[in-house]
Amino acid sequence: MCALLLVLCLCFSSIEGQKLELRKSEAEVNEFEPLTLMCDTDFSFFNEIDWIRNNKSELYTHYWCKQKIESVHYNISCLPHQQYDMTINNVTRFNHGDRWHCRGDNHFQSNDVQVLVKVPITSVELTQPLSKFVTVSEEDKVYFECVTSPGYPASVITWCKVTNGSEVIISADGSSIGELNDKTIVTTSWLALNFRISDDWTFVYCTANNSARILTSRNRAAVHVHKHNKETDNVKMDNSRDDPTLAKAAITLSTITGTTLVFLIVGYFVIKKLRSSKANQRENVHTSESVTQANGPAQKNSSYTTSQVYENTTQSEPCEDNNMAEES
Repeated sequence: MCALLLVLCLCFSSIEGQKLELRKSEAEVNEFEPLTLMCDTDFSFFNEIDWIRNNKSELYTHYWCKQKIESVHYNISCLPHQQYDMTINNVTRFNHGDRWHCRGDNHFQSNDVQVLVKVPITSVELTQPLSKFVTVSEEDKVYFECVTSPGYPASVITWCKVTNGSEVIISADGSSIGELNDKTIVTTSWLALNFRISDDWTFVYCTANNSARILTSRNRAAVHVHKHNKETDNVKMDNSRDDPTLAKAAITLSTITGTTLVFLIVGYFVIKKLRSSKANQRENVHTSESVTQANGPAQKNSSYTTSQVYENTTQSEPCEDNNMAEES
C-alpha cells in the first residue's frame, strides 16, 4: 500500500514538473535574416512538440526529432528530451508581431514570444530645396526637408551644417511618420535656417538611423549668401519692417500704377494721332476754299480796274495840259 502511494506521488510530481519554456535567439532580427526559437523542457520524454503561430499549429517535432520536416520556411533540430529548436529561415516584415509558443503532447504549453523584425532603410534623400545650389540674400530663410525610404522602426533624422570645414548638428523644426500597409514607416523631417555673410558656401545634409541601418543623404545643399542692395532694400525695410501687409500693399499698388501709366501713355498718343489726322483734313478743306475765294474777287477786280482805267483815260492836247499846269 505504501509502495503504491509512493508511485502515485512520484507520478503526480513528475506531471507537475513538466514545463516548457520558449525563448528566441535574438530580441530583434533584421529582415531576410534567420531567427531560431528554442523550446526548453525539464521532462525526459515528449511524443510530440507542436509549434503554434498566432494560435494556429504551424508544424511539429515528432519522436525525439527522428522525423525530419522538409520545409523551405523552417528548419527543425533538437537535443532529445532537453531542447527543441525551430528556425525561421527568412524572416520578413510580414512576420513582425507574430506570436509563437510550443506545446508538448497537446497538454503542456510554453510562454509566448513575439517576433520583432527590423526593416533597414535603403535611402534618405534631401527633397528640399530642389536645387543642389541655392543663392540667398543675407538673413533670408531657406527651407530644408529630408525623407527616408520605408523601414521599421521609424528613423531618427539628424541635420548637419558644415561651414568653413566646421560641422554643427542642428535640431529639426519638426518631423512626421507615415505607416504603410506592410507595417513599414516613412519618416520626414524639416527645418528652416537663416544665413549670414559668414555662412557663405554652407553645406546642409541629413542622416537617418532606424537602428537597423544608418544612412547619410547622398545629395547636399550648397548655400551661397550675398549682401542686400542697400539702395533698394532700405526703402523695402522701412516700409515692411513694422507691417508686412504694408509691403505687400505697396508692391500691389506699384504694379497697378505701372499698368495704369502704360495705358494712359498709349491712350494719349492714340488720341493725339486722331486729333492730328482730323486737323489735317480740316486744314486741307479750308485751304482749298480760301484759294477759290481768292481767285474769284481777284479776277473781278482786275477786269473792273482795267475797264475803269480804260474809260477814264482820254487823250488830251499838249497845250491844254500846259495851260492847266500854268493855272494850277
